[in-house]
Amino acid sequence: MKTPVLLILGLCLLTSLCTPAFSEKPLRFFFEKTATTESAPLPAYTVRSGDWLIKILVQHGYTQAEIARMMPAIQDLNPHIADLNALRPGQALYLPPPPARQPGIPAPEKKATSPSSLLHKPYVVRAGDTLTSVLQQQGIPAALIYSKYVAQFKELNPEVNNTDALRAGQHLLLPLVDPADLGLIAAMPTRATSGKATSVLPPPVSVTGTRPVLLPAPWPANATLALNATSTHNATLAEPPAPVHTPFIPTNAISSTLQPDTGLNYVRTVLKQMRFTFVSGDEEMYPTPGGAWLHVNLHETPLATTPWGKKIIFCPIPKSADWTAKAASLGMQLCSVPADWALPATLTALARAYPDQLRVWEQGRELSLSRKAMGLTVSAPLICIVQQAEQQRVHILWSRHSQEERPLPQDLPEVLHTLDVHIIELDHLNSLSRLPAKPRQAVYVPQAAPLDILRTLRLENAEQITGPTLPTTLGALLHVLRSHDMLRQGVATMNWAAGTDRRLSLHVPTWLVGPAGSKVILIDRRFSEPALVSLLAQEGYSCFVLPPSF
Repeated sequence: MKTPVLLILGLCLLTSLCTPAFSEKPLRFFFEKTATTESAPLPAYTVRSGDWLIKILVQHGYTQAEIARMMPAIQDLNPHIADLNALRPGQALYLPPPPARQPGIPAPEKKATSPSSLLHKPYVVRAGDTLTSVLQQQGIPAALIYSKYVAQFKELNPEVNNTDALRAGQHLLLPLVDPADLGLIAAMPTRATSGKATSVLPPPVSVTGTRPVLLPAPWPANATLALNATSTHNATLAEPPAPVHTPFIPTNAISSTLQPDTGLNYVRTVLKQMRFTFVSGDEEMYPTPGGAWLHVNLHETPLATTPWGKKIIFCPIPKSADWTAKAASLGMQLCSVPADWALPATLTALARAYPDQLRVWEQGRELSLSRKAMGLTVSAPLICIVQQAEQQRVHILWSRHSQEERPLPQDLPEVLHTLDVHIIELDHLNSLSRLPAKPRQAVYVPQAAPLDILRTLRLENAEQITGPTLPTTLGALLHVLRSHDMLRQGVATMNWAAGTDRRLSLHVPTWLVGPAGSKVILIDRRFSEPALVSLLAQEGYSCFVLPPSF
């Protein structure tokens, strides 16, 4: 019994001496973290007045080539915006991050251009021209005027210090539109009204040592691949679909697809210009004297304050007697308006609710006013007269019917404002649109001086009228001109008309100087406001202001 036990022990001892002890490497746990390489979009950008998509992208540092490539991604990030070509103030716009560039490769820089290398054409400024309107007439897209072409204009015209105050007769050099910019504007997507637009991308490309090779697009999850094992090497991939080319869409074609504002938005725009103040938000709750609450849905029944200080609720739908009583207990006037928010009918309803404060002028009837010694004659589709305390304010709606129709001249709204007349100028989309006023310091108001008046008259027989010696005083010159029937009391008349339903005439009392048909005038200091002098100059009059002693 002892012998087998000893043999087993000896065998174990021999094994331990010949081989290392049994060991096993401890288990090791490996953790792998997969980080997504897809960058999150930039924070939402709030659209401001005057913004458009290309301008916003350029401000964020995108190049023109990057803008054209990322249009589908921008559309996918903003499904809540129906049309990226018609951004509205207050909208939240989400932008993808700029594409990552390889290390060591700097961002593309704009090539410096000398004014002589820019394509340009000469142009002579006409009365009423603005830099924006002139550049648009040359076919430059409105979306690129301020981001690119204003800088080119300044390079071509370094002597123009103020681009907002162009003078009639001024000689300029205008930049010509780059065809690549037209293609960039055409690449901007237009979202369909129903359904989400989808973009068709070309198949991926693998770069080999010889030439690019088109790779197949990923197989759909429910697709089956039926290839015989013996013919695997002979199988060929189907040709990829042809790339989809975006058709060129001119800028005027894009704008022609936009529809004018109608309904409540249109009414709100006009009434705000008439000094109505609308309550913002979605809804309001007001406690009534009886302890109940008045709930006002501001989208359904807008609430506003009139210029004369009354609260008014516009009701396009009938309201219950209880709801009406609650509003009346709070001093709120209900105004029943048509369901389609037609502007003439809405204003007529307002006039019925407040007959002492608001009057709608009869359509087609001419309105004549005489204020501050000036006369005004106007005919327009819609004229309202608002009575506020002892002041009567006239509101004139002037809507342009087409994109090609020229706006009213600069400084006309400012002149009418001094007469308590407010002109509401809208473009063909029913959006507020008017030329900016010239700065007061940019308007030269000439004082009457004998030599300046004679130089402006350019009389061929000046010596026969004035004699061998020129009059040295203004009084002496006026006496000579009167004796030759070249100084008469009269009126400087300025007329503007558009279509068959809009006419406006302004009459300013003046002294007419020179032969019949001359547009040299003398005005007293009552009419020496820079805006009026500028307006007279735009209509071809040469104005001189008489000194206080006259």
